Amino acid sequence: MINSMFSKRDEFAKTTLHERGRHMFMVNRLMAIQYPVPAQFLNHTKIHPGNVVTYWAETVGTRFSRTPNWMWVKTKKEKEKKAAANPINESTIKYYCQKNMCSRRDVDEAIKLLGDPFIEELRSLQTLIEKN
Repeated sequence: MINSMFSKRDEFAKTTLHERGRHMFMVNRLMAIQYPVPAQFLNHTKIHPGNVVTYWAETVGTRFSRTPNWMWVKTKKEKEKKAAANPINESTIKYYCQKNMCSRRDVDEAIKLLGDPFIEELRSLQTLIEKN
């Protein structure tokens, strides 16, 4: 749907309002990256979702000849970098979360905030687990 809004307009014109409406959430979410205020106005429940997608196609879709670079958010490479940067096993982190009754998100925030001392604590826990 996104590609047809920008580069394949004849394909977009053939879609029905119902088909467009099925993609409204993601289209509106992606457009909110660059245009947050109009995207928030279009989140109103009484607006037909197909018309929201049509609005985005007519206003933003005509400005670009292809899908704009700001629309796509990098995800896969960032996850690979995080995995390479994190020397702690997932099993160790799960064990830590279980024993301290916290979530994975709490551990990630602690790594960001506390840095090396917390990572050293997790490494020492990992060595204890590996010995047993």
